Amino acid sequence: MALTKAQKRKYLEKCGNLCPYCNSEGLEVLGLPRADGKHMTQDIQCFGCGKIWTDIYTLSDIEE
Repeated sequence: MALTKAQKRKYLEKCGNLCPYCNSEGLEVLGLPRADGKHMTQDIQCFGCGKIWTDIYTLSDIEE
């Protein structure tokens, strides 16, 4: 089952702290993050429903 736009929006608003499928807090990072230029990806798995997805991060700023 594909995520709806509403599910994606809610997940992003909660900064990825809850499963976008079942709202469980039991999430696990799988493996190491992968970087490609301005983007980084990280696979995440939910202990509640077993779903796996990929978080996508974008370089947005820099601090000294």
